Amino acid sequence: MIAPDELERYLQQRTQQDAFSGVVLITQGSSQLFAGAYGYASRSWKVPNTLTMRFDTASVTKLFTAVATLQLIDRGLLAFDTPVIDFLGLQETAITRAVNVFHLLTHTSGIADDAEEESGEVYADLWKTRANYAVTETADFLPQFAHKPPNFPPGQGCRYCNCGYVLLGLLIEQASGLSYRDYVRQQIFAPAAMLHADFLRMDLT
Repeated sequence: MIAPDELERYLQQRTQQDAFSGVVLITQGSSQLFAGAYGYASRSWKVPNTLTMRFDTASVTKLFTAVATLQLIDRGLLAFDTPVIDFLGLQETAITRAVNVFHLLTHTSGIADDAEEESGEVYADLWKTRANYAVTETADFLPQFAHKPPNFPPGQGCRYCNCGYVLLGLLIEQASGLSYRDYVRQQIFAPAAMLHADFLRMDLT
């Protein structure tokens, strides 16, 4: 491994070149080998990064959604071939009846995304007439994609799809009886001792 003082010099240099902002943590087992915070968490407000800074992980959250889904499959409350439409009662949408849990997990469902960026749609345009912090529950996302035509039949292509994981969130809620956030807090964050991880409302922080 690179020497800590050499790594520190490198990260400081990158920060001074405006080429890096973030927090670096290197551990081995339970031992901390290196920790450092660099640059700004917010350039606009000149808020510096700290070792206790919380970061919005965006699509990294899909990992927790997948783990939660697999937990529920292991418990027999869902299956890879569970039909999404019937389970969630979404028959009056454009989502194909053949879409199942496996398709959603593997981005092979073919369902439309709320912003089809591969087709030139811009995600920011979704929020021109609606504040993004107004979407507070998982089901609030449905109007943004549920009635758009699919891109391909399920299982006959692969296309990254954020809203497939929204549907997985709804399946988790339906199968567990908990909100998506509470399920992840109780069944993933707590057992993993992720004591500082949470779902924070952007309009309240």
